[in-house]
Amino acid sequence: MDLDQGGRQLAGLILDAAGRGQHDQVADLVAPLDADQLRSLVAVLAVQVDQTLPAAPATGPAAVCELAINAAAPMFGTTPEAILSAERSRPVSDARAVAMTAAREVGLSLPAIAEHFNKDHGSVIHKPEILHRMMHSRTSLCLAGL
Repeated sequence: MDLDQGGRQLAGLILDAAGRGQHDQVADLVAPLDADQLRSLVAVLAVQVDQTLPAAPATGPAAVCELAINAAAPMFGTTPEAILSAERSRPVSDARAVAMTAAREVGLSLPAIAEHFNKDHGSVIHKPEILHRMMHSRTSLCLAGL
């Protein structure tokens, strides 16, 4: 999926569903996408969010956070509700870190991300560090042949 008409249409459907709080529909739309398609979709969403930022808040940063949450949840075997909760189990914490980092990568502000996740901005700052450590330790294990 590139920045073609199909990608823009899918992004529009996702933004619309997220804006209406229809998390299951967002998850269904995102589920069949592979990692490259998800990255392309995030780029399309970022463009659409930039174009609609003065509009209703449901089509802005909250929609991007919802997309990140709905993409991360199934990857870690958890739910969007758990990611937004105070639960601290490993799968939920890892999914939350991925979702927050994805939202930050597309340019959302720390306060906007923190507000959506009901966290302080310090938690949002800390999440990329967690991901870096997690990826580094997994890479080290792979290099060690474990």
